[in-house]
Amino acid sequence: MTEALFDSERLTFHQMQLSDISLLEELFRESGAMLFYPPDKIRENAEEWIRVINTFYRKYDVGSWLLKTKNNGNFIGQCGLNKTPLCAEGTFELGFSILKRYWNKGYATEAAQRCIRLALKKNQINTLIATVEINNVASIRVLSKLPFTFTKMIDRAGQAVRLYQYDLQKEV
Repeated sequence: MTEALFDSERLTFHQMQLSDISLLEELFRESGAMLFYPPDKIRENAEEWIRVINTFYRKYDVGSWLLKTKNNGNFIGQCGLNKTPLCAEGTFELGFSILKRYWNKGYATEAAQRCIRLALKKNQINTLIATVEINNVASIRVLSKLPFTFTKMIDRAGQAVRLYQYDLQKEV
């Protein structure tokens, strides 16, 4: 894992590399983070995710980052700002997934807040969106603590999801 690029109160954020594949495999197996990908191809999905995210780093100077705790350096998940098919010009999708043993400790909220602060400094980002499965109460709770507003239900790869939005221009 690379050196920390930035941090929050309890977390450090690291760029993903192919050498981190075992961390992502664990996360994808456990968290359902790759809901829209074939479950029998977790390693291939993790490799592809790292390649896509590294393209985002080069093209947009943002992407998803691996999260480690400051106190002991444990890997706990990922969080970031990604360009997905749902994203119009100037829009990025906030995404987060945390290993279950670290749930209910405020890590997802803290990581998402730090990504929002980063987005506010990026001129090319005007709007953030987030999508959540209808029954994912924990992620809905995280978004309720952030300046996101529920917009509507949408279909994402045959799955009904809740779409949230945050207009960063209102903060200027």
